[in-house]
Amino acid sequence: MNKFVLIGGMPRSGTTLLETVVGSHSRIAIPPGDYPFAEQATRGLSVERIFSVLEKKKTWQLWLEKSFADLYGTPHGEAFVESMRRYASSADKDIPAAKAPYSEFFYETYGNWLQSWDLRFVHVIRNPIDVVASLKKSHIHTNWNVYIDTLEVQTRNWLRSTSIGVAHALRNPAGYRIVRYEDFVDDPSRETDDLCQFLGVEQDTRRMLDRVDYSYHETNTSFPDEVSDEQKNARRIFQRKSRRSYLEQDEIDLVCRICGETALAMGFEDDNFSQQSPLVPGKLKTGERWRRRVGRFRKRLGGRKSVK
Repeated sequence: MNKFVLIGGMPRSGTTLLETVVGSHSRIAIPPGDYPFAEQATRGLSVERIFSVLEKKKTWQLWLEKSFADLYGTPHGEAFVESMRRYASSADKDIPAAKAPYSEFFYETYGNWLQSWDLRFVHVIRNPIDVVASLKKSHIHTNWNVYIDTLEVQTRNWLRSTSIGVAHALRNPAGYRIVRYEDFVDDPSRETDDLCQFLGVEQDTRRMLDRVDYSYHETNTSFPDEVSDEQKNARRIFQRKSRRSYLEQDEIDLVCRICGETALAMGFEDDNFSQQSPLVPGKLKTGERWRRRVGRFRKRLGGRKSVK
């Protein structure tokens, strides 16, 4: 059975780093940029519409195969698999692969599409405080202070993403692997060798860590001023410092309240992460009760905007 590799995780968690490392293996072909095929299919986009959206992206111009018009009339799964197979062939590699944040939310969809393949899924997880801070700083949420629920939505997405990943890894350890971003940048050689073993391919560590197939790739950080020219040119894998200073204290408190005990259980260290006792029926604190009522009220409003 032929292998197929997918990389997922929250945005700003290191998915692009893993894409450029794994995609530089001599057998694994990952097209540049995000390829959220299942997410867009779930949203109701046609195959033609999905490809037309991708063709407008700068990274699409780096594909060797630029037109998939002959796939417009095929089912979503067939179009996805065939486009990835073609890209791998054009790159002279034999293992198709794709990367897109949130792919873990659509794992079952990809599994249905890839029933005849040996699917290996790599899920990148990063400290939730750093993920949320990087999202706040990034181009992804230029409306951070416009939508009243952006912070909480992405914080809860981290919790859901992590929970989904742990469940899939427990259920299918041979096909689903969680990689902590912090572990990878602490010891990239060891983690890369472990990844090769999980993916069932020969070790190709030096080529992968040099990220040779992505020499054109610019740094993907939300904090470009912190990356020196030397680091850019060398394309080194380095430990980024904590991003908590970019969050207000009330933002940190919310992240820790929602994600803290799970983050702690995942091995992430922070003074504000703490273990909590289970809730007891009838003992919900007044503040928490009102917070939940407000949350339900917001939901009924249908996500209306509020400008601070």
